[in-house]
Amino acid sequence: MDDTAAAAKRASGGVETNSEVGRKNREVLNGLVRDTKAHAQAVLERTQSEDQAAAVTERGRAAFIRSAVAMGASRRRAEEVGR
Repeated sequence: MDDTAAAAKRASGGVETNSEVGRKNREVLNGLVRDTKAHAQAVLERTQSEDQAAAVTERGRAAFIRSAVAMGASRRRAEEVGR
């Protein structure tokens, strides 16, 4: 998640697919989603705690929203997509 935050700070060119920067930003956000899902699954398997896995998912969702906004998406749109 730290890598995504750093990438967001460097890449404020939006998240639309009609530009190279936008496509790269989307790739970063998609990577964050994949990594969050994998981490939450690993936590669930290791701890058998749905609460702990849900906490990982919520932290990932918050990071997604922060990163998408930093990249130029509206907060509203980031929250809709981050559900």
